[in-house]
Amino acid sequence: MAKPDASARILEATREEIAENGVRGLRVQNVAKRAGVSLGLVYYHFEDRAGLLTATIDSVNQAVEERVLHPATGGDDVDIIIDQLVGEVGDAAGLRGDSVVWNEIRAIAVFEAELRGPLAATTEEWEKRFGPLLRSLGLTEAVVAETATLLTVLVEGISGRWLSDQLDTAEAQRLIRLGAASILDAATARKTTRETTPPPTSTATPQTPQG
Repeated sequence: MAKPDASARILEATREEIAENGVRGLRVQNVAKRAGVSLGLVYYHFEDRAGLLTATIDSVNQAVEERVLHPATGGDDVDIIIDQLVGEVGDAAGLRGDSVVWNEIRAIAVFEAELRGPLAATTEEWEKRFGPLLRSLGLTEAVVAETATLLTVLVEGISGRWLSDQLDTAEAQRLIRLGAASILDAATARKTTRETTPPPTSTATPQTPQG
């Protein structure tokens, strides 16, 4: 197997450091040591700490996408959406660590404004994954956007409790499944209501011609 290039090793090392020590405990020199590269090479690829964290957000999103976008065959689109969401919580190698990294960077963005834009962009990419499947349910673009946001917020909230051991893995997955099903039911119900509601009739009184 080919050895990952320097930038990939640096990003992997950054994710591991954050998973172990949090963003506040992140030291770029420790990242360099873990990646087996010089400190200068880290800054060559990523310029500064904010640039390193921004790239790390993207790498986590890509890693999770590679893990969850291969659902078992046989399910309908609703089942596929729910399975992808449930797949963001689990005991597979690296999954918990990447969830820690995502939640850590999301939390630190409250205090570090330079991370908010990159975090928002990566969150938007996460939500866009569900666009084709949600559109296949016949939802309007506005409802697709709202539903994708609700689904990802659900995962973020439950994963926070899972990471702090307030929920075990099985319970976290059950609650994601339950919550996602409710959100999708509500979204499709809105579509059905719009399709079956007759257009409003005019109640205006006809004007009598003058003269």
